[in-house]
Amino acid sequence: SHLDVETMAYRPSVVFLNGEFWGIYNIRERYDQHYLASHFKLDDDKVAILDSVSGTVEKYSVQEGTQEDADAFINDITNYIKSNSITQKDTYEYIKTKMDVSNFIDYNISEIFFGNTDWPANNVSLWRYKTDDGEYHPEAPVGQDGRWRWFVKDMDFGLGLYNMSVTHNTLNYATSEYSERGTNNYPWAVFLLKTLLQNTEFRNEFINRFADHLNTTFDPKRVNAIVDEAKAAIETAMPEHSNRWNVIKMTTTRPFETTWSKNVEDIKTYASNRPTYVKQHIVSKFSNNGVTGTASIKLNSVAQQGY
Repeated sequence: SHLDVETMAYRPSVVFLNGEFWGIYNIRERYDQHYLASHFKLDDDKVAILDSVSGTVEKYSVQEGTQEDADAFINDITNYIKSNSITQKDTYEYIKTKMDVSNFIDYNISEIFFGNTDWPANNVSLWRYKTDDGEYHPEAPVGQDGRWRWFVKDMDFGLGLYNMSVTHNTLNYATSEYSERGTNNYPWAVFLLKTLLQNTEFRNEFINRFADHLNTTFDPKRVNAIVDEAKAAIETAMPEHSNRWNVIKMTTTRPFETTWSKNVEDIKTYASNRPTYVKQHIVSKFSNNGVTGTASIKLNSVAQQGY
């Protein structure tokens, strides 16, 4: 949630219907105009929210706004890049006035690190605040400058769900046009990230930001501490939840069945091992762009003097 991306606040609850225990339900924020108004202090009548429509061509359903907003995204970004070389400084400077590049980088890093394979041809949502003159206003607060930003959503396929290997090269997956386990990465789905990575400024920022997050945000100790926190929040209710629905097992004697505790440990193992493989994927992807390996650096710092 400290990244430059939109995330949903979450709180688990237990539900009773007519006094009967009905299980654990997850209260979660909803991505809509009210979310944007409360998080960014803006006029909720001036927002556009788009959701990708899975298919062979780039298409978006309009959750807020009009079809003109969806057309504007495709014309101002996709079609513009197709008609102008992204390797040119002027092209990239123009694109930076249409989309929040910082947000887009953190968004992609998050999806790639967690190994989400139900994306990018699916579960893509984006939004923008429609300024009065329709132009980019760099002086405006974050979210109010008129540029497109992306929501992080529906990442349950990440962290190794369905035995997806921790070695999965999601960086390559998110920038290549191929099918994997029933998911089609159509050209439009990978076009934007794949093309922007051809620009030196964007590529360097992407690589450096990824390295920074691997050393901080996605440090295994930090991630697993958050997993433990999430586990502890629902642990006392899990036995009754298991009894109510009989899907998630607390104990089992059958070799082909797994338990909730084993599922949690699998997530933590994935988080512990993931950074090593992601670093390898980055080196492999950008070996021709100056990334020739990794280095171990020790920093001696005084925490009381800043961060």
